[in-house]
Amino acid sequence: MWRTEKHKLILRLNRKTNANEYDKSDIIGGEFYALKADPQEWNNRYNAKVFEIQQAKMANELMDHLKSLAKLNPQSIHQKITL
Repeated sequence: MWRTEKHKLILRLNRKTNANEYDKSDIIGGEFYALKADPQEWNNRYNAKVFEIQQAKMANELMDHLKSLAKLNPQSIHQKITL
């Protein structure tokens, strides 16, 4: 899930053991919400033409984030959570 103040994107991906291997071909579905107009998230706008650019931008950001997490040492993640 990737969220901004205005939008929320949830992607369903083919499961991979290594997050560095994810790419756009692994996306099998998702949800996209325009939070200002739909704060309760009732209207899934995934693949709606009007949000095409924003959805693609957020999908790229989410994929980049997943890849950055794969590079972290699990011990460093645990230390951040417990601090």
